[in-house]
Amino acid sequence: MLNILWSGVRDDLEFFEKVYRTAMYWSSLSENSLHRLSSSREDSDALSSLSSQDDYTPIGTGRPGARWVVENYGQNYLTGKLKPARKRMAQSFRGFEDCLGSQKNCKNLLEDALDDLEDFYELLAETFAEAGPESFSYGGFRVLNPFRFKDSVLERVTDAIDYAKSLFKKRKVEAALQSGVKTVRIRPRMSLDKSRNSAGYYDDDKREITMISEGLVSGRGRMLENWIHEVFLHEFGHFVYDRLHPEARALWESPWKGPEPITVNLQERQYLFDILEDNGYDLQDTLSELEPLEEAKFRAWLYEPRFLRSLNADSWSQSAERAFETLSDPESSRLLIRNIQNFLGILEGSNQEIEVPVDLLEQYGVQVGAPPTVGDLSLPTSYKNEKPSEGFAETFAGYMGDQSVLSQPIKDLLLRVLWMSGFYGANIMRTASAKKVLRDYLNEYLVRS
Repeated sequence: MLNILWSGVRDDLEFFEKVYRTAMYWSSLSENSLHRLSSSREDSDALSSLSSQDDYTPIGTGRPGARWVVENYGQNYLTGKLKPARKRMAQSFRGFEDCLGSQKNCKNLLEDALDDLEDFYELLAETFAEAGPESFSYGGFRVLNPFRFKDSVLERVTDAIDYAKSLFKKRKVEAALQSGVKTVRIRPRMSLDKSRNSAGYYDDDKREITMISEGLVSGRGRMLENWIHEVFLHEFGHFVYDRLHPEARALWESPWKGPEPITVNLQERQYLFDILEDNGYDLQDTLSELEPLEEAKFRAWLYEPRFLRSLNADSWSQSAERAFETLSDPESSRLLIRNIQNFLGILEGSNQEIEVPVDLLEQYGVQVGAPPTVGDLSLPTSYKNEKPSEGFAETFAGYMGDQSVLSQPIKDLLLRVLWMSGFYGANIMRTASAKKVLRDYLNEYLVRS
């Protein structure tokens, strides 16, 4: 799509070049020849496009050239400089066109119109001459510029590359940046409505950071002094996030998901049943051997609705008593015992885990290690903070760019997940206080859990 946009600009400029040369040729015609311009299709079309109320020039409404100007120079440049010049030219040519229908001398009106055309043509040429290269190499990266943004815009991108390289070099993790980014792409906004645009995105398959023009013409970011610096670091943060160790990612995402439930799996059910069987299916003897968490799991296991329904019981105590009475009876058939085992969910193939209710855990004094909530973390910005991946990318950008914007809880959590991941064999969080911060965090959270 982007190449089509620029090809549209090029096609419009080439068309206007032909119209311009056709009009300039009119200055060499006699008065009589000027009055016969309408007899030539080429001359007639050129005059219509120059004098029309509708703008058929490369900066006309809806034309890709107008979009290019806005993206590179801003709306004020288009409406305050280019459009007035085009309007003066069109008015002059309408005066000349009206004159051709009379017997008046129109040569002077043509000269005035051509002067205005010359001014507009030179302004267009000066404006679009600023189009930058379609692609180039910089700092070890390939920069793709299919919409041909001008050099002053490209300088912001190269500045962001320099900024990121200096940060990663300082932390001795240049390999991460070189591995994570191969190309940087610049593209225009999808919409002129700012609320519908993002500032950039990361393509993991291509190892490519795309920078959106909206971010290239802005100033201060959400956290950092330079918006484009922040966007670059944020998008690279997605590369890091996708490569966190699974346990580290689970730890990061825990504030968004809440505490992991405590469950009873197949192996634990078999273990508990073996204890029950060893105690001759005596409930009290069995319970006396269990730790609080095991007892909570034991009871949760027997809460399973299938088992309660099978014994036509309304409570755990009733179901347990009936089950144990049946199992301890020497006259019970093996088939009946097997059926009860099946109901208890300990036979092979019954892999569904049974969640232990929180109130049951609390009843037995089992502390549920609830992680901090998203609100507790005090994320550096509110940008898409409902997504753990975006929260990580924002926090990563803040940490790399200016750690003072991060709260201590979110900084501690970031350091821990990076440490757990051993990112590229080097601690990406190299700072003088990193070891102390990490030690304090581990002491506080690991002891509690």
